[in-house]
Amino acid sequence: MPKNMNISVNATISCESANYVRKCTCLYTKSDEYWLKICSLDDILDPNKNFMSQLKSVTIWVKATLTIFNANDLLTKKIKIDSLGPKLWENENGKDAKIVVDGKEIKVHKSVLQTRSTMLKNLIDFEVKTEPETKKMRGMPTLTPENSSSDLILINNYGFNIVEKAVMFCYDISCFDGFSAKDGINLLKFAEEFQMTDLKEKAEDCCIKNISGSNVCFYVNSSVDVKADKLYHKCFEYLLRCMKDGTAVKDVDKLNAEMKEKLFANAFTKA
Repeated sequence: MPKNMNISVNATISCESANYVRKCTCLYTKSDEYWLKICSLDDILDPNKNFMSQLKSVTIWVKATLTIFNANDLLTKKIKIDSLGPKLWENENGKDAKIVVDGKEIKVHKSVLQTRSTMLKNLIDFEVKTEPETKKMRGMPTLTPENSSSDLILINNYGFNIVEKAVMFCYDISCFDGFSAKDGINLLKFAEEFQMTDLKEKAEDCCIKNISGSNVCFYVNSSVDVKADKLYHKCFEYLLRCMKDGTAVKDVDKLNAEMKEKLFANAFTKA
């Protein structure tokens, strides 16, 4: 069992013919075994206790709920509340760069962006030798005429909402509230382009949690472009279940050819 991982088990063990019910709760903190005695061999063979049915067999039912959690979860949540990131985000002092999207500015700390994005770090570290007011391509840091000590990063191919979410993530602020399928894919695209591995992982997990019949085909087609292999695989599993259950799926006719072929090949029981 991985370090710091605990498994809580709530189980009910029953034998209907013997009118036997036993409930138990156990917390596993390491890779060990837990034994619970149900009955003895003599009990099973005793016809008065009815463990053995007329078919000379014993049917024991086990119903259990397993909860897996990290021993440090509560401590981590407490630390998150008091973390430095949100305080830095709220405090304008010390912010030494601006991201401009759709004419709107997001003031940031270069040191914060550098720790979360390899691409942004390279852009910030890049020294631009040019005359003031010379325009630069998207992403290239440019010194503003008004304040030559402040770097300006222009981003033109993403909406302000997406860029702001990505920047907030850099400050350890949750950016997934009101998360739509389109937002998820755009965040994945941003994370892929700007080499934000942790943001891509979180955004992909959020997309997976939100998979439904109304967006699964959109996720499939988009996951190929953003190289979200885990999302693609989970969509395949979801679509395969929909095929077997007869669940309606929106825009299934727009599904890419590769996924259609893969679903068809797995829809039948192999002889």
